[in-house]
Amino acid sequence: MKKSSKENTGTHLVLNPFEKAMDSSVDNAATISASVLNALYNARLSDTRILALYNYYLALNTPVQDAAIAQAAGIVERVAATKAVVDTVEGMQPYVHAIFLGIENVYPKGSPNYNRLLIGGTEGFYKHSRNAKVTRLNALVAAIGSDGSLAAVKILVQNLATNLGGNITSQSTEKTNVKTDAATVKSDIAAATTGLWYVYFGLMMVYITNVALAIAFFPMEFIYKAAKQTIKTVYVPKATIKKILSHLFKVGETFTAKNNGTVDLWIGLAETSTSDVLVWYLLPAGATVTDIAYSLLGNPTFKFVMTKNASLTTAGDLTFTVNGI
Repeated sequence: MKKSSKENTGTHLVLNPFEKAMDSSVDNAATISASVLNALYNARLSDTRILALYNYYLALNTPVQDAAIAQAAGIVERVAATKAVVDTVEGMQPYVHAIFLGIENVYPKGSPNYNRLLIGGTEGFYKHSRNAKVTRLNALVAAIGSDGSLAAVKILVQNLATNLGGNITSQSTEKTNVKTDAATVKSDIAAATTGLWYVYFGLMMVYITNVALAIAFFPMEFIYKAAKQTIKTVYVPKATIKKILSHLFKVGETFTAKNNGTVDLWIGLAETSTSDVLVWYLLPAGATVTDIAYSLLGNPTFKFVMTKNASLTTAGDLTFTVNGI
């Protein structure tokens, strides 16, 4: 009897938009990469070939995790990203996610050091008062101590605690330590993507009699979702109109936008990157909107998604996501 398309879903990675998922955002690439590495770690003692794949991919995963941490740290460090950004659960999520990914990259889930650092899971970061959150973050800083393998994570935790506590100070040395240029990030993600293909085909050889076991090493549901997203985070200088991305929306697609800063921003569509935007959609400071109809941005035949910061004194920060179909 012929299997349904649903039954076949996820059985062949080569049929899935895997590379697009890795390219969708640094955060998505880091999530996929860390998930596969952890799966390899957990199975490494079952077969020497899996141990070899783990050792091979470990070096490719590390710079991707560092890029995700640097991206989160960069948002916290910017002038626009004050404590108002991280007061809510929604505001905390991208930073806590980067912290957990960074620690998982060094100490896999369930290992003694992972449990020591992240005992209690995410609840301590989300479900308490601001002061309690700061206490939890400072405790994590102390627990990391002089562990050089978590240096970038420690910087992010320190910056988050500082901003959440309202004591915003200059940390130029620490900023330098986590900076990663766009070209390097793109290259690191491309190398990791190639590495994951190598891992996949290596696992196919290990599980040649049952290839479904090979696909189990990959977070396929997340990959499907990420492949349908295009995510851009942009710094918006004061008194500026700036292109976010070029994208011709399809019927059924929506957008999600998060204002990471303390100044109102506007979003709209233009025919070219230098054309006037006829309709502006207001995104207030600190606000997040989800699954919004792209028609609210103006003419749907225009493909340049633009943002405007009208403030003469304050820069902005915006994360824009195209939710594909």
